[in-house]
Amino acid sequence: MANSDDYSGWMNALGSLAGSPTQRNSVPTLTPPNSLSAYSSLFALGTPPTSPLTSLLTQPIARPLPALTVPTYQSPAPPAAAITKPQWIYVVRRFDRLIEAININADEITDGMKKLGRVIGSLNRCYYDLSSETANMLILGSWAKQTRVRPFSDIDVLFIMPYGVYQRFEKRIGNKQSQMLQEVRANLKGTYPRTDIRGDGQVVIVNVDGVTIEVVPAILLQDSRYWICDTNDEGRYKLADPAAELKALETADTVCKSNARQLTRLLKKWQIENKVPIKAFQFERLVTEFLVQWEHNQRDRFWWDWMMRDFFLFMVGRANGFVTMPGTGELVALGADWLPKARAAYSSALKACIYEQGNFEALAGKAWQEIFGNAAPVTVS
Repeated sequence: MANSDDYSGWMNALGSLAGSPTQRNSVPTLTPPNSLSAYSSLFALGTPPTSPLTSLLTQPIARPLPALTVPTYQSPAPPAAAITKPQWIYVVRRFDRLIEAININADEITDGMKKLGRVIGSLNRCYYDLSSETANMLILGSWAKQTRVRPFSDIDVLFIMPYGVYQRFEKRIGNKQSQMLQEVRANLKGTYPRTDIRGDGQVVIVNVDGVTIEVVPAILLQDSRYWICDTNDEGRYKLADPAAELKALETADTVCKSNARQLTRLLKKWQIENKVPIKAFQFERLVTEFLVQWEHNQRDRFWWDWMMRDFFLFMVGRANGFVTMPGTGELVALGADWLPKARAAYSSALKACIYEQGNFEALAGKAWQEIFGNAAPVTVS
């Protein structure tokens, strides 16, 4: 049996095959080379530790390409070479099952919208003397962008305040934005007296029978953008453009064959399962940056194992960087509190990709569960 040094040497050499980014903000090329010489550092270590990965180390790793049809006017093709065992046979089925597992069902959507309607109805009665449960609101976040996952944590909604309310608060002194949030909170408290309702930074948070509604009071501007309340630093109005954010994600999703939304959803599931300290909108901006550069962005789910692996490596390279918000140009710092978890996710995804190539069904499933929890199936056959 190999000792720990043998394992360490083999794993270090194996890790070197994954490559590394050449530029901080670019997507690295991660496809291992197709030459056996690339594995010389592994062979120099002698007999590898017993592992199902061993058989993969003597094979070039390359995704199969579609077969070409030989035109009838050409000579018949030579006899086919010996048939090789198909690879990556579980990838599509596994991600199909994973996506199905994180979908929110129709009953959950209906329940969430009903509870949201009750909150909006209460605010419309207070500010517009109107009983409508849909007027003067704009759904934000994952519910607007179709990136919600199970279990969903909250529903974000922008409530458009009457311009007269803005003028009234402008006559006050002190933190006007905090005062506006507290008034909205007090009005909702009249409808939900037994509910915990609090103002927090830019939102008023109300829990309606297990569903958290985050209300963002906003002032509609002439250019169809909004001012939203930011109670930090003695209060200010912050420019927001929800329509531009939605359009940016939709454009990336269209250009990249519907991969943008689904990658965002998978990352949100990773965030939930591993308590990753990063905002959902930051994921959306990183996904857009990544996919427009990724060489396989026109591929389908057969390539999603590589998509996850390559994104996590890209994300690691973006630590302490910034993302730019569509419509406003605001630079938002990414920080690096999430970096250890991103590195761990990359390690798990790299391992899962190798297992997927060799059709080690259960081993691949367990590696994906390190990222997605039990939503990732261990077996799919």
